[in-house]
Amino acid sequence: MKLSENYPKYKDATRKLKDYLDDQLAAFKSEVLSGNYIKPSKLTFKNFYENEWVPKYAAIELKNGATLESH
Repeated sequence: MKLSENYPKYKDATRKLKDYLDDQLAAFKSEVLSGNYIKPSKLTFKNFYENEWVPKYAAIELKNGATLESH
């Protein structure tokens, strides 16, 4: 017996979960292929800030120099 037969509100739960997981997989693949993926490792905050965040995010998103300097 399926769960959805006893609990109608869970009828679409399996499909919604699969759709969500497919979306997460697509986002992960996109991040890896674009080169923005940071492989899990023992990365210090300072190294992340200097080598990852500033060049890949801050320099692009915080175009106003005063804003970037305040971070």
